[in-house]
Amino acid sequence: MDTSYQYYMYNWFLEMDLKCLTTASISLLITAYYVGFSVGGLLFGFPDKYGRKKSLIMGLGMSCVAQTVTIFVPNFWVRFAMFGLNGLSQIKNSVSYVWLSECTSQPYKSSAFTAINIVDALPMVITCLYFMFVSEQWVYLSTFFCAISYLALALAFICPESPRWLLVKGNSVAAIRTLN
Repeated sequence: MDTSYQYYMYNWFLEMDLKCLTTASISLLITAYYVGFSVGGLLFGFPDKYGRKKSLIMGLGMSCVAQTVTIFVPNFWVRFAMFGLNGLSQIKNSVSYVWLSECTSQPYKSSAFTAINIVDALPMVITCLYFMFVSEQWVYLSTFFCAISYLALALAFICPESPRWLLVKGNSVAAIRTLN
């Protein structure tokens, strides 16, 4: 393979070298995420109207798109928009807690919430350890997290809808089928 092509591909993936960005540029990316997160708060009624499963799939789908585009499109402003979309997709976090509470019986709720809190906090721990001990290149870790997001999206399709939500919507037959 041509070495100039390899050099181009390597630089294409690593174009957003966080060490070379100004503090203002990094702050802008973080701001985009939190603006998206704030706007995502307007979606608070979506899970009650359309269901826990659809809300989670929507949030995970947005997150997968944002992560994939961030990895493969080496443009700061596109990545800025994807950080905003990733912030907007955070409805999946709150929905997962509600969905879990509605699908877990009382004796197992504390264990279930402990497990989901560990899974929720694990990316930050992995990120810190990765940058401290493995590499300073963000793209490899982002690709790993993106792959996990696609796995979560695939699993969300096979999970049942919340029985409580089905009962509230008047679909007691489907709720009983889900509980069984």
